[in-house]
Amino acid sequence: MRFCSVLQARKAVVKQIDGGYLVEEGFWGFGSGSKHATHALLKLNDRESIQQSKNLGMMLAVVPMSEVTIVDDWYTMSLKGSASNSLKIINGVIPENYVVTQDMKQVGSLPVELNGRDRYRPYVQLITSITTGISAILGLARGAVEYFVEKAPQKGITMTIHTSQAAVGHIQSKVGLATMKVESAHLHISRTIGNLERHVQNAEQFSLKEIAQLQTDMTYAAMLCWEAVDLLMAESGGSVIADSNRLSQIFRDIRGGSNHALTNQQSFTTAALHAFESMP
Repeated sequence: MRFCSVLQARKAVVKQIDGGYLVEEGFWGFGSGSKHATHALLKLNDRESIQQSKNLGMMLAVVPMSEVTIVDDWYTMSLKGSASNSLKIINGVIPENYVVTQDMKQVGSLPVELNGRDRYRPYVQLITSITTGISAILGLARGAVEYFVEKAPQKGITMTIHTSQAAVGHIQSKVGLATMKVESAHLHISRTIGNLERHVQNAEQFSLKEIAQLQTDMTYAAMLCWEAVDLLMAESGGSVIADSNRLSQIFRDIRGGSNHALTNQQSFTTAALHAFESMP
């Protein structure tokens, strides 16, 4: 199966019925990979429903794409190939066993009765952030460094005596700094995965401070990756503004990806501060 996912509904009018849930009206944006997916992972809560029922928690539903309408509205400056179209469901029924309900107040606890892979179920949103969010940004940053290093030996600097970027000292320094930013981002992401694995395997509860650390690690990693690509762009000359330039494509994509709610420094820094303020 191939999934696209949206973890925040713009509108979700959902009623519980015998054996499942009736989605009277649902609208989600943006469903990355929508045109290539076999199933959608959709949050059945919108902001209004969460405010009206604080005990509702988070509901994530697996829905075959055959039951979802793809809205043709993805026209952007970056991530053009992600097919992140909006998704719509009208009067659709989702069986109960295709819905995961998570009480957000208990996000730090791991039910002891869960075994095997089921022990990861309480952390669906965190796992999604790692697999479809920050991992893609890290891959883009690595690709930017590899592309620049591949082209530098044969690329001169216009209106100078330099016939190879690779032979210029300050460019070597910038590439080294960009590389270390990407490697540092990798370390932060590895720590996030390690912390998740340790808590799941030992059935340990996450503290609010630890949750804030996970969020901060991922968003800081995204910032490092974006900064690394920005350094390389500054040394790439005027030709880098062409739409066909691969580094230009990566630059636009990583900027768009870094603005996502799962990896945006501003949104997760705010969440981390709230977590710390809630600690006794």
